[in-house]
Amino acid sequence: INGKSKVMGKDVTVAEVMETVKRDLPYYRRSGGGITLSGGHPLEYENLPDVYEIVKYIREHFPSKDIWLYTGWTLTINDFNTDVDIGWDNGVLSNYILSMCDVVVDGKFIEELKDITLRFRGSSNQRLIDVKKTIQENNIVLWNES
Repeated sequence: INGKSKVMGKDVTVAEVMETVKRDLPYYRRSGGGITLSGGHPLEYENLPDVYEIVKYIREHFPSKDIWLYTGWTLTINDFNTDVDIGWDNGVLSNYILSMCDVVVDGKFIEELKDITLRFRGSSNQRLIDVKKTIQENNIVLWNES
């Protein structure tokens, strides 16, 4: 579009997301799929309370559904620590969000590292983190799709 990018999608509230989830319950119950959080950035500070509510709802009502989250940040084991008291700072909510996910894809997309043979990510610096194993082993463990 004459050198300008076109913005896709729309802003929605948590209530609107939950209404869509409730409307589509029959599909979610019979499908083998899960939920993917991406676009914009789900772990931006201002998004944390809403993303937490969505992930918590999905985890509570659809415990067998996989939750994947994409972040441009490169994570460390401390990002999965839920022994931290949230207190007044919502910033630590990201730890709780991450701990409820099954797989987290971390790292910025880097054009120079682009690799179209990689599954579920665009550049070789991005990792597919197995969250449950990462928490169990207290070390970043990569997801193995087999």
